[in-house]
Amino acid sequence: MLTYRSLARGICGALLSLWVLVGAVPSHASSGQKCEIDEAQRLFGQQPRPTATVEGLLADCVAAGSTDYRIYMLMGVMARDAGDREHAIADLRKAHEIVPLEPNPAL
Repeated sequence: MLTYRSLARGICGALLSLWVLVGAVPSHASSGQKCEIDEAQRLFGQQPRPTATVEGLLADCVAAGSTDYRIYMLMGVMARDAGDREHAIADLRKAHEIVPLEPNPAL
């Protein structure tokens, strides 16, 4: 009987430690990155454009592994507007590869 109780205490202790450890992880860290492409696209159309905010939202989408062509289209247009031709071409080419039949003029 003592052996069973010792084993049960050890298991309960381990489970409690695991529960405390999991509870200490912030919920946003466990849920992964979030892609808010619709918000990025909405802000992209504002004048003046909040470029830093849009770039941050797009970076989050890339980090989240999103394959929405709009990410690369918006990044390409912003790179073009900033005079960064190489990045503009690379981003717009990637957007076009994702959806080759999309009729968007930027692509």
